[in-house]
Amino acid sequence: MNDKINIVVEYIDEHYRDDINCEKIEGLTAGSIKTFEEVFQEKSGIRFKDYKLRRQLTLIKEEIMKLNLSLDDADVTPFENQLIYSFYFQREFAISLEAAMSISIFPFSQSINHQNGKKMIV
Repeated sequence: MNDKINIVVEYIDEHYRDDINCEKIEGLTAGSIKTFEEVFQEKSGIRFKDYKLRRQLTLIKEEIMKLNLSLDDADVTPFENQLIYSFYFQREFAISLEAAMSISIFPFSQSINHQNGKKMIV
């Protein structure tokens, strides 16, 4: 199952703007979403849907900073608009997007320890 977690984590990193739904996860893992979510939480200590949301928020924030864009000019897909993106960012990280963007090092990461000793920072 560790390989399946790695596949899904890498998929999210490469497709964070896509609608990553249950069917997509089931296709990537060749199993049920329920089983995947249970194993993901057991191995990582975080619910999969929370991980996916936080990772998408983080990658979009990093892209905005890298391209030196204002939030108004940024593409925040898969979120409907900048207001919704900012709302979820504040809710998940307990810091406003503006405050987080002023921090040079983005301090929000999740460490996933696998039984095979591999550690992923996501």
